[in-house]
Amino acid sequence: MKGGIETESGCLVYSYHVKDPAKSGQNEVFVDAGNGAILKQEHESALRAAAEKPIDKTKELAGKAKEKITGEPSTNQAVKK
Repeated sequence: MKGGIETESGCLVYSYHVKDPAKSGQNEVFVDAGNGAILKQEHESALRAAAEKPIDKTKELAGKAKEKITGEPSTNQAVKK
């Protein structure tokens, strides 16, 4: 569904949100950015996933604004290409 690079507990990780059609909500999978190892998985309820949508939209808008101001492509993972 979405993913990007972030820090989690002081470590640089890729975080992916994956939808399982058999369950409500989604799973968040944390992958070590250095060696590709899966560090942990967490199930997020549909309510928590919905609560994150405004945050994701804010990140997307911030990335687009930065692109417009700087003329450079955004590294913000929330910006939809």
